[in-house]
Amino acid sequence: MIRDSFIKILTLLLTISYAIILFSCSSEEIRTPPVTESENLNTLLNAAPISWIDLDNAEVDTLVIPENSIFEERLFVDESLYVRLPIQMKAFQDHLITLEFSSGNVVALSKEGEPVQTIGRSGRGPGEFERPIAVMADSENLYIYDDGLRRMSVFNSDLLLLDTFDFKDAVYSENKMKMNDRYLVYQNSNASGFHAPDPESFLLTVREIENLDTVYFEALPRIVPSGNHPGAYNNLGLSINSKNKILAAFPGVPYLYLYRDFEHARTIVLESVYYDTTGNPSLRPYPPVDNTGVGVSNILSNIYLLENSDILIASFGLFHHLKSNSNGEYDHHRSYYLKREDTGEQIMIFRDIDSFPDDPFRFFALGWGFIFELTLPD
Repeated sequence: MIRDSFIKILTLLLTISYAIILFSCSSEEIRTPPVTESENLNTLLNAAPISWIDLDNAEVDTLVIPENSIFEERLFVDESLYVRLPIQMKAFQDHLITLEFSSGNVVALSKEGEPVQTIGRSGRGPGEFERPIAVMADSENLYIYDDGLRRMSVFNSDLLLLDTFDFKDAVYSENKMKMNDRYLVYQNSNASGFHAPDPESFLLTVREIENLDTVYFEALPRIVPSGNHPGAYNNLGLSINSKNKILAAFPGVPYLYLYRDFEHARTIVLESVYYDTTGNPSLRPYPPVDNTGVGVSNILSNIYLLENSDILIASFGLFHHLKSNSNGEYDHHRSYYLKREDTGEQIMIFRDIDSFPDDPFRFFALGWGFIFELTLPD
């Protein structure tokens, strides 16, 4: 009798536990994609499996950046040419290449942050720059795009000019072009701007480097129609790794889109109390009134796709590391405050991040007017 009662109780407990597990799993399965006031954005959010990342559900660690890992804020070469406020940085061969939009200066640094040489000079001739806004590289050559001249300049591993060619359809904004050994990825100007020249075209364009005359892949439509506010939502953040995986985002909204083999394979929805307090305008489109502008704060100030498919995100002064699983999903690994050892100040702005192929977990990041070296804990 006692044995039978024990078996019945055990069976009941196992049944309840199994029911709880089933309920928990089914609750996760029925979680539906976010619904916004943008039809195109809603379509994107329903186009691929979603990883939900709660950025507030973890302790935030503090990483102190040593003083000797913070490079000089004003970079001189021959005491004359400088990069005072670099907008972009690229790891290339044994150099960190920095460029400044306002002066047109491009400077190569050593890995220790020492200026080595300038690349080109201000002007309109071959190898000269007027408004350089993008620096990229494949494994052999360096590419610098000039928005003023609408031209790409190509330099070899010795930083000598190899070629220049016209390039017309990149957006007129900094840090909107990336590349690997095979593909150039950028935001297309024909779909961009308040009044887009071609509002039905896609914002994300991919071309093969060996065949730049032909579009290889397109994705991501405008999420606010042309001629409507708040059109500032139609900007992109981009990253590509050597395996041709592309990470893209509209920085004003907390969603990431991962493309594998040029197919939308995963959407990542980021959740945080910070994102509920941005004061960003509604995505509901409306025509302008009295030519007034509407600003949008970037929730995602920078995104970076690692070779192992992990993702780094800079957002509201925090640095988030998302881990890729073998099944293609993502988990929140860690979040960090970055603090300068020399001043004690928190690093709030991340304009760019990169690493060298032979040392992919040693990162170099670009703050507001300075470069620093960063190694993340395991």
